Amino acid sequence: MNTAITRGLIQTALPSLLTSVLLCGPALGQDPEDATAPAHEPAAVSDQAVAPAAGAGAGAGGAAAAAAAADDASAVGDDAAANSPISTAELEARYWTIEALTPPPGVVLELGGMDWFPDGRLVLCTRRGQVWIVEHALAEDPSDARFSLYAEGLHEPLGLNVLEVADGHGRTRHALYVLQRGELSELRDEDGDGRAETWLTVCDDWGLSGNYHEFAFGLPDDGQGKLYLSLNVGFLSPEWWLGVSLAPWRGWVLRVDPLTGEAEPLAHGFRSPAGLGFDGAGRLLVTDNQGDWMPAGPVFAVQPGGFHGHPASLSWTDAYREQRLQASSMQPPEQPRVEPALWLPYGWSRSAGDLARLPGDYRFGPYSGDQLVLAELTNGQLLRIQLEQVQGVTQGAVFPLLQQLGSAFRVSVAPDGSIFAGLTNRGWGGLAPDHGLLRVRPTGARPFEIDRVTLSDVGFDLFFSGALAHDLTPGPDDVTLVQYDYDYWWEYGSPERHITTVPVTRLLVSDDRRALRLQAPELRAGMAARVTLTGLRDARGEPLLHDSFSYTVNRLPGQPAPAEPVAKLAPVPPPKQSGREGWLRLTYGDALDAWDGPGWQLVNADIGAADRSGFDIAPGNNALVNVGQGPAGHLSSRWDLTDGSYHVEFMLAEGSRSVVWIAGRYAIELTDDTHGLPEWSLGTGTIMGGAASGTRDARPALPPTVAGYRGAGQWHALDVKYEAPVRAADGTALSPAILREVRLDDVLIHADVELWQPSGLSAGRPSARSPLVIAGDTGPVALRTLEHKPARTGEAPADAADGWLNLLAGDDLSGWTLFPPRDADQAATQATGAGSRTGAGVDPSADTREDAEDAEDEPEPTWSLEDGELLGAGQPRWLLSPSDGYRDLSLRATVRINEGGDSGIMLRARPDGRRLRGYEAQINASFADEHKTGSLYGLVPVKVQLIPPGTWCDLELDVVDEPEGTHITIGVNGVTVVDHIDPNRRHKAGHIALQQHHEGGYVRMRDLRVKVR
Repeated sequence: MNTAITRGLIQTALPSLLTSVLLCGPALGQDPEDATAPAHEPAAVSDQAVAPAAGAGAGAGGAAAAAAAADDASAVGDDAAANSPISTAELEARYWTIEALTPPPGVVLELGGMDWFPDGRLVLCTRRGQVWIVEHALAEDPSDARFSLYAEGLHEPLGLNVLEVADGHGRTRHALYVLQRGELSELRDEDGDGRAETWLTVCDDWGLSGNYHEFAFGLPDDGQGKLYLSLNVGFLSPEWWLGVSLAPWRGWVLRVDPLTGEAEPLAHGFRSPAGLGFDGAGRLLVTDNQGDWMPAGPVFAVQPGGFHGHPASLSWTDAYREQRLQASSMQPPEQPRVEPALWLPYGWSRSAGDLARLPGDYRFGPYSGDQLVLAELTNGQLLRIQLEQVQGVTQGAVFPLLQQLGSAFRVSVAPDGSIFAGLTNRGWGGLAPDHGLLRVRPTGARPFEIDRVTLSDVGFDLFFSGALAHDLTPGPDDVTLVQYDYDYWWEYGSPERHITTVPVTRLLVSDDRRALRLQAPELRAGMAARVTLTGLRDARGEPLLHDSFSYTVNRLPGQPAPAEPVAKLAPVPPPKQSGREGWLRLTYGDALDAWDGPGWQLVNADIGAADRSGFDIAPGNNALVNVGQGPAGHLSSRWDLTDGSYHVEFMLAEGSRSVVWIAGRYAIELTDDTHGLPEWSLGTGTIMGGAASGTRDARPALPPTVAGYRGAGQWHALDVKYEAPVRAADGTALSPAILREVRLDDVLIHADVELWQPSGLSAGRPSARSPLVIAGDTGPVALRTLEHKPARTGEAPADAADGWLNLLAGDDLSGWTLFPPRDADQAATQATGAGSRTGAGVDPSADTREDAEDAEDEPEPTWSLEDGELLGAGQPRWLLSPSDGYRDLSLRATVRINEGGDSGIMLRARPDGRRLRGYEAQINASFADEHKTGSLYGLVPVKVQLIPPGTWCDLELDVVDEPEGTHITIGVNGVTVVDHIDPNRRHKAGHIALQQHHEGGYVRMRDLRVKVR
C-alpha cells in the first residue's frame, strides 16, 4: 500500500468531495430515528485517521464514537477479522435470509407480476395464466402464507398493478390491472366470493402476429394514474435471435390511461424489454436483454420519442410508415440512439428482469438515498443499481447484491422493506430453482458495503457503509480499474472490446474514513468501467461484502461528449468474434463424458457449513466434485489435448490441495492456505519444480508473482496459455515447453516460463498431445467450466495444388441434388444456388438417418450459397454432392448450428429407399439427441456439448480403409474426439451428404474442402 500524502495536497485535489454529504446509516433493524445521527457536514479527506467533521447532533469526537459503537453492535462477531475465508454467498447469508412461500400442492408459480393491496395482501400473476392472492405474506413464519386462486385462463400475463382510481362516485377504489400478451385487462370480483368473474378489456391497441416471443411486460404506474408496458419483438429469421417487428408497436414502450383505455406510443428501439420501473427522480427505467443490436444488457432511462437502439421498431414510426419502409435486421439505422444509463456486465447479468426501488431508510441494507434492486434470472441473483446525472445525461453504477437466488425475474419491495422475488425461466434458461416465490429479509447484522459511487472530475468517489479500519492506508495497488466498450451490430451480443487497464494514481481517504476518492486521470468517457478493490475492511475487521462495481461513463464532468457512445458502430457485416470461436467446452451438458476419473460426481457443492474441510453436497449440476463412492482418483480428459489455452475454474475446501497438469506434465499447484501452507508449498499458482535436484535441467518451483488465492469456498479461475515443445523423431526436446501466461482470476501470475523438464511425478508422456489432468486424491476440490482452445485447429487445407478441392467454389450449387427428391425432374433443379435443403429423422439401425416425414405437401426446402457460405434452412432434406464415388478421403469444414438445430456431414453416403446410409459426423449444439457435435452417429456418441449454439467450429473428418477395417476419425477444433475402426466395413464409396434435420434448424457451412486419399 502506498505511503500517505499530505493533507494539503488532498484538500487541494478534492474540492467536490469537500462539499459532499457523507451519510452513514444505522445498524440493520434499528429505527433510523433512534440511530446516532450521521455526519451531515462536509468531511475533509485525509491520508490518516482523523476525527470526522462535526455533524448535526454530535461533536467531532462523539460522532466517531457513536458510529463505531453502532458498527460494533451490528458486527457479525467480535472475531470477524479472524474468520476463515468463505464464499460470497455464505457471507451474504449472514445478512439476509431467503425463504420460500409454498403454494398449494401441484401449483407451479412461474411469476410474471406482483403488487400489494393496501391491506397487506400480495397479488401475483403467473405465466400459466393464473392470478393468486396471498394472505399473511409478511408473517414471521412463511408457512403461514395462504394462497387463494383469484383468476385463471389468462394469456401469459407478465405484469400486474393494484392502482387507486376514481370510482365515478367521488371516491376511489383499488383496481387490479393485469397485462396479457394481447391486452391490458381489469379483473373484478363483483360478488365478493374471492374470484374474479368480470374481466374488462382496458386496452388492446397493439398487435400480435402469433410469434412465440411476442411478450408484453409491465406494469408500473407513474403516480399520476398512468400505466406503462413494453412489447417484445418477434424472433423469426435464420438466426433465432434476430428481432423483427411483425405487428404494431412491437419493440415500443407504451403509456396507457386505464380510465380511458388510450395508449400512447412513448419510445422505441427495444428488443426484449423485460423490466420496467421508476426511480425516485421519476425516471422510467427499462431493462433489455443482450442480442442483436444489444451488445450486453442495458438499463435505459427512457426518453419519450427516443430511439433506444434496436431497429425493428422503426417500421412503426411516422417516417417509415409514410414512406412504406421496412426496418432492416442487419443494416445499422441512421437515427441517433439514446445511450443506456447502465451497461450490465455479461458475467453479472445475461437476462435482466424487473427493477424496484430499495427502501432508503436502511431497512433492507446499509444503502442510502435512491437506489434500486434488479432481478437477474440467468445467473440467478439480485443486483443493486444507482444513477446520477452528469452533464444532463443519466448514468451510474451497478453492484452485486445477492447471489444464488434462483431464476429471479420479478422483484417487489414489501411494505415492511423486505424484498419478494418471483422466479421463472421456462424457455429462457436460468439458475435453479426455476419457479417459486421467495422472500428476502435482513437478519439485523450490518455488512460492510460500498454504499454509493459518484463520478468526479478526476475519478470516482466511493462512500462506504462504515468507517475504514484505522490501520489501513489504501494505495493504488489495492484497486484494479478496467475500461472497455462494445460493438453495436446485428450479431448476437458483443465481447468487451478495447479492454484497457486505467492507472489509479492516488487514493484519498476522508477524515471520517467513510469515503474514498480514486484518482484516475486517464478515465475516458464513452467507455464502461469496472473497479475491484482489494484488502479493504471496516473498523470491526469486516471485509467488503462486495468488492466490485461497474460504472457506465457516458460523460465525464467538465469534458466534452465523446465522439462515440459505449456501444460503437461496427463494420457491416461484422466478423463475429464472441470469444467462443475455437474453444471446446469440456464439461457442458454431460459433464463427465469427456473425462475419466473414479470418484467424481456432478452435484451442487458449497463449502461445508459445519465442517469447512469438506463440501455440502446436494443433487444438482454446478460442480464436479471428488466425492463419489470409493477413493477418488485423478480427473483426466479422455481426449489428447494440444498446446493453446486452458481454462479451469476451481474451489477448494479448507486444507485441501490439488494439481492441474497441463499436457499431463507441467504442474500448477492449487493449495488452500486457511491454516497456513505446508512446508513444501509455495501457494496456489506455483509452477511445481522439475527433474531431480542437481541434474542439468533441474528447476525449482516458481511461486506466483502475485498472491491471488482468495480462500476456501471461493470460486477461482485459472487460465493458462501453453506452447508444446518441439521434439525430434526420438522424442528429444528441441525447444522447451513454454507457459506464455498463467492467470489467476484474470491476474497475471507467470509469464514466458520455459520448461525443459516436466514437473516431478509427471502424470503424462512426452508428446505434443496429452490429456489435461487434475489431481483428485489430495482433498476435496470442486471444478466447473473446464475448457480448451487449441492453438492450431487441425490441418489447414490449401489449394488444388495440394490436392484439396473446394466444394463450395463458385456461386451456385450446380450438380448437387436433394434427397429424398420430390420427383426425378425436380431433384436436379432445386439445388441451384437459391433453393435446396435436406433433413432426416433417426434410424434405429445405428448408422443411418431417415427423413422425418413425407415431402409431398411440404413447401420448398432451401439451400443457398452466397460468398462461399452455405445456408441450410427450411424443410428437412439431405444435399448430395455431384459425385457418388468418394471412398478414402479427408474433409474439412467450418460449421455453425443454431439453438435447437441439428445437422451432419455424411461420408460414403448411399440412398437406401428413402433412407441415406453412411458414416455421419454430427453437428448438434443443443438439440435433444445424445449425439452432439463431433459424434459418429449411431456408433460413437459425443455427449458433452463442446460447441455452443451459434458458434463457428472446425470439423476434420477422415475415412480410410485399413487392414483392420474402415478407420474413421473426427476432430473438432483440432482435437480428435472420435477414433473408430469399423471392422464390418459397412459403407463403401458414396456421396458427401449435408443434412438439414428439421424445420426451425439453421446450419451454415464454409470452407468445405475434400482431399481424396
